[in-house]
Amino acid sequence: MNSSGATPRMKQVPDSSRGPEVPAATILLIEDEPVARASMAARLTRLGYRVLESENGRVGLDVARRTRPDLLIVDWMMPEMDGLSFCEAVRRDPLLKSSQLLLMTAHDTPAQIAEGLVRGADDFLSKSASKQEIIARVLAGLRTSRLVRKLETIGDELKSSMLLLEKKQAEMEADLQTAAAFVRSLLPPQGNPVHGIALAWEYQPSFMLGGDLFDVMVIDEDHLGLYILDASGHGVAAALRSASLMTFLRVENMLQLIGSY
Repeated sequence: MNSSGATPRMKQVPDSSRGPEVPAATILLIEDEPVARASMAARLTRLGYRVLESENGRVGLDVARRTRPDLLIVDWMMPEMDGLSFCEAVRRDPLLKSSQLLLMTAHDTPAQIAEGLVRGADDFLSKSASKQEIIARVLAGLRTSRLVRKLETIGDELKSSMLLLEKKQAEMEADLQTAAAFVRSLLPPQGNPVHGIALAWEYQPSFMLGGDLFDVMVIDEDHLGLYILDASGHGVAAALRSASLMTFLRVENMLQLIGSY
């Protein structure tokens, strides 16, 4: 018995009849009848799998949560928690809901098989199954388990990438908003730059950060200068070009350039 509450069986001697895939896979076998459990565990161990054993569904559910085996093989008829209730519990568990469940049973009527599938089983294994059938069904379950876990890993990676992209997008938008606020701060204040003239304007760039700017310069008490910069393009590059040119065109520089009238 190990710390997880399950008894592991390990392969001791190589067997040429073992399945060709997933040699290190872990299988949790849940069967209340000791002789049947020991027999099936021995078969699976000879096929090269690591086998954990539990005597009922309730104990098996706890072991499954702790170990997350690659495949669950559970008996239909058991005390405390039978195979169908175990399947339902697994499908409700966020950690185990994608697990592959092989329901071991002597029931083989269409209605019973349908009930097992509806309640969460992925496949069935007859208690009288041949060695070849056991190999085939176990390998099929493990292939599906491996694919599901690969998809889960890809999904987790995509989720992490999306969160990172969302974070970067939020940072970029915050930077753009800061830059847009700076560009807007370069625009002239509304009001009365000189006596008798009212200045009002509406600035609405097509993008969050535009490259078009304008300014009003009081040259002297008789002259008012107005210019509009219509930059090519949009975004950061256009805004930087316009802001640089606007800084150069400040009234102090313009007065030096144009002199007096």
